[in-house]
Amino acid sequence: VGYGIAIIQDDTLIFEDFGSVSNPEYLEARQVAGELMAVGKVVQWCKQHGHQEITVHYDYAGIREWAIGAWKAKQVLTQRYAHFIRTCGLSISWNKIAAHTGDHWNEYVDNLAKQGTRL
Repeated sequence: VGYGIAIIQDDTLIFEDFGSVSNPEYLEARQVAGELMAVGKVVQWCKQHGHQEITVHYDYAGIREWAIGAWKAKQVLTQRYAHFIRTCGLSISWNKIAAHTGDHWNEYVDNLAKQGTRL
């Protein structure tokens, strides 16, 4: 399971990263684990670099729904994710992107995530 992130500011890529999810507890969640890991990495990076307000662009509904409490987090992974996001101290706006529709940055991070599966 891989994850990929792209930090965009003023329409310019300022940071990217990819990797694999190695925690055996999370692997049964498959691609959801990668999606949640990606958001966590973005939040960590933004906090480290002094950003207080961010917009997360996502294609899987759970990214937002668990974070805002609209979906009940039943698994350890989703519970940890929801708690982390709610207590991260950032103001987060959520922007849903349709998956696999040619959106440049969505395709870009999907390709990074594929690279992460090879690590």
